[in-house]
Amino acid sequence: MIQPVSNMRSSISFKKTNNQNIKKEKNNSKLKKYSDSFIKHSTESAPMLLGLTAIWSLLDSSGRNIPVKKSIMNNLTGFFLPVLVFSSAILSIIENRQTNKNKN
Repeated sequence: MIQPVSNMRSSISFKKTNNQNIKKEKNNSKLKKYSDSFIKHSTESAPMLLGLTAIWSLLDSSGRNIPVKKSIMNNLTGFFLPVLVFSSAILSIIENRQTNKNKN
């Protein structure tokens, strides 16, 4: 009538393992969707931002009388990289939230 303790422990831990695996798979699929979307948006917006950074660097170097190389490095680290990362992150969040709402 009463099951041994060892049988009960194995069945409980098995169920926990299944639940943990399901949660991990869901988290991995969400992370994969966000990372794929992030990469897609960053590759689409990089050329335009790079061109804008080049133009801005030329204007900046002529206006402040600093070398072009220094102006390019300042604009790459101060404008291009942060804008690329933040805009791609925001767009990937928006895209994945819209698809989740459309599914429901």
